[in-house]
Amino acid sequence: MTLLSTTAEAEAAVDTPFVVDPSTSASLPTKLTLPSGASYRLVGLGARQVTFLSINVYTVGIYVPDTPAGRSAGAEAREDPASLLTSPATASDLVLYLTPARNTSAAHLRDGFVRALMDAVHREQDETVRAAMLDDVNAFKAAFPKANVEKGQVFLFRRTGAGGGDLVMHHEGVEVGTVQSKWLARALFAAYLRDEKPISPKLRASIVDSVPAGVAF
Repeated sequence: MTLLSTTAEAEAAVDTPFVVDPSTSASLPTKLTLPSGASYRLVGLGARQVTFLSINVYTVGIYVPDTPAGRSAGAEAREDPASLLTSPATASDLVLYLTPARNTSAAHLRDGFVRALMDAVHREQDETVRAAMLDDVNAFKAAFPKANVEKGQVFLFRRTGAGGGDLVMHHEGVEVGTVQSKWLARALFAAYLRDEKPISPKLRASIVDSVPAGVAF
């Protein structure tokens, strides 16, 4: 990754519209504007790979609010990506962008998320709490799109609401559902940002090593 060294380079980088994932050749926008008008800035991207053959499943990116506080949180995340889960600027306003590297089914993508969420469920010792968490996972499964998914389509997952308690899902620009669950919204992003066995080590490394080439803070 190349750090921007001059003001002129930084200003030019802001205008760079896309960053290419070298593993999948997927192009992710450096800036993202939702239908609500909210604007976000890319802080890291990387491929999700499986098996010892490193087969690419999808490219994923993390976006923070394109505000002074959001950009500051993004810069601080170089020290610890998981800080985005607790920073006042991003704890309740964070976007995950996902685009498949091959044709697949929505159920296949969904089940990958569900496995990560179930890790959190299994760690819960209180049976009553665990039962409520299972209800939330089932709500997530029910809200997830059902159709086949083509390479290059776009999924967005936004953590929002009071205390980051809502997970809003979009597929190809259409809002497909909302799950009201603070732990679930946090756990989904934590699975990518945590230090131990993140879903996409390449994404986490992208945040730690530097902002993606072409993105300036």
